[in-house]
Amino acid sequence: MQVILSPFRIAAILSEVCCPQQLTEILVYILNSFSICSQCGPRYSYIDSALQDFSVSSLSSHAFYLSPSKVTSSSIVFIFAYTAPIWSVIRFNFWASGNSQVQLNFFSSSNLTVSGTSAVVTTIIQQAFGPNDNPVIRTFLNGYQAQSTSVQVAVSPSNLQATTLSIKILLGPNTQINGIWLSWVAFSPVSATFSAYGGSVGRNSFVGSYNSDVSSNLYQNSYLLYGLTQVSINGKDPLAFSCQISNNFQLSLSSNRNFDSLGIVYIAAGNSPSKLCSGCGAANYAYENSCLTSCPLGTTANKYKDGGVACLGTAVTASSNSSQSSTSSASSSDSSAKATPQCPTHAFFNGNECACEVGYGYING
Repeated sequence: MQVILSPFRIAAILSEVCCPQQLTEILVYILNSFSICSQCGPRYSYIDSALQDFSVSSLSSHAFYLSPSKVTSSSIVFIFAYTAPIWSVIRFNFWASGNSQVQLNFFSSSNLTVSGTSAVVTTIIQQAFGPNDNPVIRTFLNGYQAQSTSVQVAVSPSNLQATTLSIKILLGPNTQINGIWLSWVAFSPVSATFSAYGGSVGRNSFVGSYNSDVSSNLYQNSYLLYGLTQVSINGKDPLAFSCQISNNFQLSLSSNRNFDSLGIVYIAAGNSPSKLCSGCGAANYAYENSCLTSCPLGTTANKYKDGGVACLGTAVTASSNSSQSSTSSASSSDSSAKATPQCPTHAFFNGNECACEVGYGYING
């Protein structure tokens, strides 16, 4: 099995085979991916994971789940467990946080009490939100125990009373699920010191590929969490599914066979565009990791709601023009012979001018 973890690199994969009819566990170790204070205990007390890609050889009655199991001063351990050896690829991402502004966790529920085609499960969040916080809550599907070939399940938050979070599980008429594994994240955009936005993408009768621009009020994401919240699949044929969101918020979905329906939820968080270059004076155009006085050639300026400006696209550099004709090269030999200027500390030459890095600005020119 190939296990892919984003955004961190897998340092080691160990497998442990259990008794027949029980779960096989694969332990995924994330080593040296973050810093933790050894004297004050784990920095990341809570973890939220989301399933993005998977590839299975067939579908039948089966169970699987993805779950963080241990956080130490040097590693996070995830478990991917399954009953049927049908999995060849999985990919997931996660948030790990000890920040009180972001609440998140995971839990499982067995012996679901299904009424009609739905069930409600509850969990406890770390602390209650204030009356005016208007919290944003998102849930992700991380596993299930199915007794049927048909799998039709969707999860979504339904109620929050003080610290009790209720999550509604919708099931198809021919779906038999005894247990479910979920994760959730909650924060208040009113009181948070960071900027965030999110959304959902749903597709019916989906096969092939789908692309969408899901950009909004952030320039390049610092933190991005996305994954499955709804799956509806019938039949036993092999299935390979993939969901990707790029650094510039371009979403792409692909599947090699038909999904009756699927749902993806995504959340992006980071600094607001107006803060990226707030200390750089006239160099208030954000481009990648730099602040410029204007957008470089090949990019376009985009003004955000908070007043920040960022340059979208890819800058044209000297290497980009290296394929010009010899005539053009000869005619511009004088200008190309000019030496690259020496830029001061915390600045670099972008092909047009010296540009300060994010957080730095020129003083007196």
